[in-house]
Formats: sequence, structure tokens, C-alpha cells
Amino acid sequence: MLIRAAKTDRDRLLLQVAYFGGLRVSELVSLTWAQVIRRDSGDAQLALVGKGSKERQVLIPAAIAARLFASRGDAPAAAPVFQSARRPGSPSSARSRTGHRLPGHGRFAIERKQIS
Repeated sequence: MLIRAAKTDRDRLLLQVAYFGGLRVSELVSLTWAQVIRRDSGDAQLALVGKGSKERQVLIPAAIAARLFASRGDAPAAAPVFQSARRPGSPSSARSRTGHRLPGHGRFAIERKQIS
């Protein structure tokens, strides 16, 4: 229901990747294109670094992977997969462009916006 309620394609894709990949917020906002691997099956493999700096691999279904790769455009490998909606060109990260940590409620603004 939350995914269907997303107002933009970017938000819908972000929620789908988070849901189908079981990503933590920190993994989602720090995801770069270098961590997204196209598989022969059409799926996308995400090479994540999560809690405790532990590495893990998750698969994203082909239907979502196709939309994910289509959203890349000409972004370099080091670019964030999900750029900030408020500051295009910057990652949707837990830290601001100046390196300051965003307040905890700021990272979950998309969920609040979708529910209301």
C-alpha cells in the first residue's frame, strides 16, 4: 500500500528497492551505482555494506531492476543511486552536503509524507 501511494516514480522505485531487497535505511541512502550489478537473468545484485561493516549481497527482481537501470541515465559508478530530492546531485544520505548528520526524523521524511 505504501509503495502504491508514492507520489513520484523515484519514491516508488526507492521504496520497491528497499522492500524487495530488505535494505536498511543506511544501506539504501548510501547505495552507489558501483554496488549495483546487472545479472544475466535481468535481476540486479546489490553489494551492500550494512550493520557492523558486514558485507552482504541481495537480489532485486528483474522488473524492478529494469526500472532501476533505466533511472541511471549517464550517472558515474560513484554516483548515488537515489539522489536527494531536495538537492539534486547529492545523495539521499544520512549526512548533509557539509558532512553534518541529518536529524533522525529527516531520514524518514518520505515515509511520513507517504502515510499522510
